Formats: sequence, C-alpha cells, structure tokens
Amino acid sequence: MSNFNDFQKMIHSLNKEKLSELCEEFPVNHEAAMSILFKYCSDFGLIYDSQ
Repeated sequence: MSNFNDFQKMIHSLNKEKLSELCEEFPVNHEAAMSILFKYCSDFGLIYDSQ
C-alpha cells in the first residue's frame, strides 16, 4: 500500500483542470469523484486499499 506522502505527490502532480474537476465533483457526486480519484491514483502507480 502506498503512503500519504505518495498520495500527496500524486495530488500535486495533477494539472489545474484535473484537480478542479475532482474538487467540483465531490460535493455533487461523491461516488463518481472517488472513481476519478482511484483512476488518478492508479495512473500514478499508487497501490491502495479501497477500505
């Protein structure tokens, strides 16, 4: 499992458009936002536990 520092690096690597999309989606559709976030994590190479 990746750690918080790895997650933080991934968040900082997102361009403004992707980060804005993610932030705008959370209040409206949390489930979709989590799917987007998991995709970004996978694309970055993070290993996570969905629990």
